[in-house]
Amino acid sequence: MGKELAVKLNLFVGDSCLVISPQAALSPLGMIPRFRKFRIAGIFKSGLFEFDSGTVISDLGSAQQLFSLKNKISYLQINLEDIFSAEPVAARLREFLPLPLP
Repeated sequence: MGKELAVKLNLFVGDSCLVISPQAALSPLGMIPRFRKFRIAGIFKSGLFEFDSGTVISDLGSAQQLFSLKNKISYLQINLEDIFSAEPVAARLREFLPLPLP
């Protein structure tokens, strides 16, 4: 969890929080929100306020289940040690990913 979000929500490593999906599930009682309890395993600080105040990183399976994504992803972020390797890495990813990448 981003540091700014953790501060805003008064959460610390080891705490639990309830994450609610904006996508509801249909039940016999009507539409109900999808939610899951997560434990805060770590808090990061990227140095970018907007990122740190609105980002939570989860394992892929839990996020796919919560957001009903099955075997899909909606966001991919890659951190590179060498900024000059970005173009070759992007070219390689375009070979394997079935999405139109910029």
